[in-house]
Amino acid sequence: MTPSINSLHKILKDQTRRKIIVILQEKGALGYTELMEHLEITRTGTLNYNLKTLGDLLAKDNSGRYIL
Repeated sequence: MTPSINSLHKILKDQTRRKIIVILQEKGALGYTELMEHLEITRTGTLNYNLKTLGDLLAKDNSGRYIL
């Protein structure tokens, strides 16, 4: 496997990261708190870790909301 395939596998093997991708695809841009609510996550560390792992798949718009 190439490094890009390994990275993609790491991203998609986690249910929370898959949910983040699906929610942003369905809802569009969301703020940090909105994303936590949709994911039903209460620990900011959990969300921060998953957002960091998603890396270049996510960006922020001019309002600071997360987008794919």
